[in-house]
Amino acid sequence: MTPCQEPGPLEELRGTVKSYGRHAIALAGWTTWKARIEEQDDLLGSMARSTKDAADRVTPKPKFTATRTEPAGDGIDVLVFPDQVVYRGLTEETWTRVLDQHLVGGTVVEDLSPEPVTGHHITVCMHGARDARCGACGPLLANALEEAIEVRGLEDVHVHRSSHVGGHRFAGNVLVYPGGAWYGYVRPGDVETLLDHVEKGSRWEAHHRGEMVGPQS
Repeated sequence: MTPCQEPGPLEELRGTVKSYGRHAIALAGWTTWKARIEEQDDLLGSMARSTKDAADRVTPKPKFTATRTEPAGDGIDVLVFPDQVVYRGLTEETWTRVLDQHLVGGTVVEDLSPEPVTGHHITVCMHGARDARCGACGPLLANALEEAIEVRGLEDVHVHRSSHVGGHRFAGNVLVYPGGAWYGYVRPGDVETLLDHVEKGSRWEAHHRGEMVGPQS
């Protein structure tokens, strides 16, 4: 596989994250993605389109990304940060309720029995159909993270192989929750440093791009 590109100046990373509020992360399994997921004729495409439409109704805007993490059962599971809940087995109908009531309205949809999300969740952009740089670096980085996590015995640190998050030129791009810190120019050789910060709950200043704003009260 093609290696990661050489990183640019780390100063370029500062302030390169656009403000966003709640982040819906779909656990959709090992599906293929078009360059723009919102153009897909499936539930993921509908989720992406409706989230973009909802961005006109709330500030800061909600964000949606898909991952290749397997759902627990049928349908699509969706993590929502910063609220740290997961909705299981969403359909078109139940997703619309989550979008309108939770991502836009700010109220957890209790009758859908959302579960609490524990531990740390690391998303790595590997959307090669959108940009070759993410497609080259993302899988290498995700593999290195998973190997390092196994060696360290970190049972509650999870890696999600993600669709486009923004800022292709900064590949590899990594988001860490809770907190929503974004990092750029991350290489497989950086995973030990990244995990040190994840375990400590600290920010890796050198590669920091920005972080989620979170919902306004």
